[in-house]
Amino acid sequence: MKGVLPILLATLIVTGISHAHAARNGDKNIGWPGKTLKGEPCQGKEQGFGPFDYNDPTYTVPGLYTRHGSSSESPLRFVEKAHFTPPVERLQKGRTAPLPFDIDYTLRAFPNHLPALWSMIRFQLRYLDKKGKYGQRTPIDQFPPPECYLQRAEVFAPEDNMVKLLHAIYLHKRGILDEALKYYTRIEKALANNPELHYNMGLLYYRKGDIAKAREHAKRAYELGYQLPGLRNLLRAHDRAATVGDKGPAGGGSQASSR
Repeated sequence: MKGVLPILLATLIVTGISHAHAARNGDKNIGWPGKTLKGEPCQGKEQGFGPFDYNDPTYTVPGLYTRHGSSSESPLRFVEKAHFTPPVERLQKGRTAPLPFDIDYTLRAFPNHLPALWSMIRFQLRYLDKKGKYGQRTPIDQFPPPECYLQRAEVFAPEDNMVKLLHAIYLHKRGILDEALKYYTRIEKALANNPELHYNMGLLYYRKGDIAKAREHAKRAYELGYQLPGLRNLLRAHDRAATVGDKGPAGGGSQASSR
């Protein structure tokens, strides 16, 4: 699926920000709810600075202004400057420690930080083998798997549908298609105008062999301005293969009609 299931965080952020801020700002007891894909309880480091809602422009803490404050650093700016720098986001190198320490810190401070969630997902997926298992010794041994960060974000900010979209994409990339589809359909109405949702739903339906549904979501994604041609190319290749199959052997009709 590499190269076929991209994510445009700018699209996610611009089209999906919720203005109903129901996140549990400042709740030090949020812990690590949920279970891993193996069915084990999620475990991670204790809460430090935060937690804060990535989408909330109004929340304040002593000594810091709001996220959009101009006189002093906001909590978000405070954390990103120290831990979630561009090289960290691009998975080039850590800021205060080797990757993914700074990403983990960012997500403990801002559980629904979309770019950090995506960086953690991409980093950990690097270490999956072809059977979907992690190697014996990897840099992620001491960190929760992505599904734990995602579930924590969902509990922290239950109205943030973009977190659910990331969760769906993560499950999709892991090949857990039925569960991914549940996530997609759960937020389909709320994100009806999000091209990223429709593009990825189209990819999933294509992979499941439901070409009609894949076409439906591809049409919507491209109507909404989605730029990447991967899904369109898959459907065109499918149509070409179907056309060749219908023609059958040279000089004859389709194999189905000749029986």
